[in-house]
Amino acid sequence: DFLVVRNYAVDIYSRIWCVCELIFAMDCDLVPQKTIIAGPDDFGTIGTSVKDADAYSPIDKRRILKFLLKKHGTYEKVDEIVREFRSHTVSLGKTIRAKSQKEVADKFAGKLEELNALYNKTATAYVRKAV
Repeated sequence: DFLVVRNYAVDIYSRIWCVCELIFAMDCDLVPQKTIIAGPDDFGTIGTSVKDADAYSPIDKRRILKFLLKKHGTYEKVDEIVREFRSHTVSLGKTIRAKSQKEVADKFAGKLEELNALYNKTATAYVRKAV
């Protein structure tokens, strides 16, 4: 399956690796039949361009852009693929509600407290003790 986890803070398709993963998922026939989407659709109608996408590593960005351009010819073609995927996910309606970090932590808090010998509670998470 191809799992897309959106968030409230950043448009995932403003990140070059996310665009690349979408292209790979399409090449592997995971879109749309095996696509699961979690999180809010706050950026569903925004018009980003792959040429402006960010990456932690400038080398990664150059390599991925080179790959995408070789495969699809133009930035506009890649942008169109992302736009079509966004519009498809809106019409598909196959989304799940993503749980917040607090909801997940609260669910497992009891179990982790039972394992106090292995975990320390921090302000927002449980961290495994060094052994």
